[in-house]
Amino acid sequence: MINKPYYRIYRPFYLNSEGIQQWSYIEDTRNCASKNQLIRVYQIIESEVINFFQYVEPNTKNEDTFSLHLYHLLVKICIEIENNFKGIIQANDYNKNPSKYDITDYFKLNKYLKLNEYRTNNCYYSLIGTEAPYEEWHTTSYKPLTWYQAYNNVKHNRETNLHVANLKNVLSALTGLYVLLYAQFYSYADCITSKNILTMTPEPTKIRSTISNIDRSMIVFPGNLMGYNFTAQPNWTDDEKYSFDWSILSKDVSPFEKLSI
Repeated sequence: MINKPYYRIYRPFYLNSEGIQQWSYIEDTRNCASKNQLIRVYQIIESEVINFFQYVEPNTKNEDTFSLHLYHLLVKICIEIENNFKGIIQANDYNKNPSKYDITDYFKLNKYLKLNEYRTNNCYYSLIGTEAPYEEWHTTSYKPLTWYQAYNNVKHNRETNLHVANLKNVLSALTGLYVLLYAQFYSYADCITSKNILTMTPEPTKIRSTISNIDRSMIVFPGNLMGYNFTAQPNWTDDEKYSFDWSILSKDVSPFEKLSI
């Protein structure tokens, strides 16, 4: 079991105990001061994608639809994914010039995040169905992600490769961004808080059920408007799980651990 949380790395707890502060570490600004901003950016992009559905139905018959607007969305989403990866890798121990980071560096985080094991479905939009945006990363050696490769191709040669900026790749990339936020902040990837409310709610799943007892100025639920629902999440061994009481550990000078990537 792990007695200190890693920076910006979600793990389940060995035991979920009532009355013990566990999940509060996620909201601690020492973990990630920019958490709310990261979620706001996702919310903005998600709204833009949903707005696009007014013009093109998210259906398998339209998955190859491409346009300059979808190109801009794909680029925007993938830049934000890179921003999240860079934040995680810089918060931990990684000896490389940040200006030299690329997707092969971010792939190394999969060992700790198990992104390839996440699978989602969507009850609102038939095209999305079951998504596993990092599935290609199930091996120990790097393999390119289909939607990320599309982003790279169209970014470097839009005139020739505009067709890969299609609806399917945009939706896969958006799912990839949501999964990456969830792998950092668990269920709190769905909410923006102005204060630390987690001392009031020991379990993330209880936030909504206790919202009537909380000052609503303290929390905003931007959505998960896409209706993502996880059908599979990583399998963690007991040795990989967290075990601590944050009300005690938070008083430590160094309450977080750095990964040696």
